[in-house]
Amino acid sequence: MLACGHTAPGDATADGRTDCPDCDRRVIPPAAIPARRTSTFTSETVPKGLLRAHLTTAWTELVVLEGTVVFVDETALEIVATPANRVAIVPGRRHHIEPEENAEFYVQFYDLDPEQPEPRPALVRGTDQPKSRRSPLRGGTG
Repeated sequence: MLACGHTAPGDATADGRTDCPDCDRRVIPPAAIPARRTSTFTSETVPKGLLRAHLTTAWTELVVLEGTVVFVDETALEIVATPANRVAIVPGRRHHIEPEENAEFYVQFYDLDPEQPEPRPALVRGTDQPKSRRSPLRGGTG
């Protein structure tokens, strides 16, 4: 299992962090279990810290009950969260929220299940050889 909780292979960056395709797609890992949640907030009761750039150390999810909340990833990505569209928040990425006037929402926090077994390496189809963890576009063998 990667440090993020996913099992997909990734390439290590110069700072030792693993680039993970599932993190890039904002997929909460299967090993994540709901741990705690905030109270329900409105545009009037939202803590000021959520309106400024911050980061989390755990997987979280923005859950909107009514209205809309704009989730802004500091890498210039904006996602409109609605009751039908929850937003997974990747740990360690700076972000803030912009709730609309009629919004009601909370933040769900997740813990990684320590009992989740280590994944087996993926195999190249039709062989018993492990897949390369490097992308052919980055000089790997695929």
